[in-house]
Amino acid sequence: MRRHGILAALTVLAMLLPAAVVTAAPLRDARQDTRPEGSRTGERRAAQQDVESTHGGNGIEVLRSVRAPKGWQVGAPIEMRLAVRAPADARVTFPAVADPWGAFEVRSQVTQPAAGARPATFEAVLVAWDAGPAELPALAVQVVGADGALRSVDVPAETVEIATSLEADVPLTELPADIRGPVEIDDGRWMRWALAAAVAAAALAGVWWLRSRGGRGAPEPELAPHERARRDLAQLELDRLPERGEVEPFYVRLSDIVRAYVEGRFGIAAPDRTTQEFLREASRDPQLAGEHERELAAFLRAADMVKFAEARPDPESCGRSLESMRSFVDRTAPAPAAEGTAP
Repeated sequence: MRRHGILAALTVLAMLLPAAVVTAAPLRDARQDTRPEGSRTGERRAAQQDVESTHGGNGIEVLRSVRAPKGWQVGAPIEMRLAVRAPADARVTFPAVADPWGAFEVRSQVTQPAAGARPATFEAVLVAWDAGPAELPALAVQVVGADGALRSVDVPAETVEIATSLEADVPLTELPADIRGPVEIDDGRWMRWALAAAVAAAALAGVWWLRSRGGRGAPEPELAPHERARRDLAQLELDRLPERGEVEPFYVRLSDIVRAYVEGRFGIAAPDRTTQEFLREASRDPQLAGEHERELAAFLRAADMVKFAEARPDPESCGRSLESMRSFVDRTAPAPAAEGTAP
């Protein structure tokens, strides 16, 4: 009990002392920039403003607005919205916006039909990864009237300026120290930090010493190959990669699980061999002969088609592959009475 009390006290001391030192000695504000007025601000580009424009005519109006709530910077979301006002009996069709769209990555896009007084709308969230001028491509909105006549409203391209973090409208005092100039240093502050570091190091050393005297706990038993494979297959199923379109990562993980299981269960260096080399080695083990060998060969060749030939099975086929390998593990695992012994 006494050892645990000392351990707890030292741990709390190591956690609280640096915070107390910081509270006692707050950092001093950076000195004001003494450079001539305009020596820095003149280097910045003019900040990009939100864009809003109206297009169309003859009873059809398309309002485009483009805004950047977090600033017109690299990596910041840019929201583009098209709102179409047309006769109540008209049908509005917005153009498809593919990813990438010009210089922009398309994060999301949503279309809402007109309802009552609310116009039909199209909203997209865009991100630019390169600084400088970036063009929003032209768009064509189509409106089909009650008489079947098709009218198209062209929304022209628009160029916006994407800034880096340094080009954004950020006060100089918020920029890194190597940009805004020298910072006044408190000559005595380093001594308090050194004292705090020394006390924290002593506390951690005490914790290590007490734990070493108490002895280490018994390591957790390592899972058998078939138990580890079942656990990993269950996690792969929960991750639902095929439903998200991640077919290749799904087959890479599934084949890795199967190869690791075969290596541990039958002593075959599966992960370091090509599929052909592995199947040749596996055919020499009588426990993998016959149906097991054919099932394993069919799966590994199907996985190679996905990884190297760009085959893209649907989610149902992916699910069947996972169930097939789960059955393979169950049928080739050691019998319950023999699970405690090596294969």
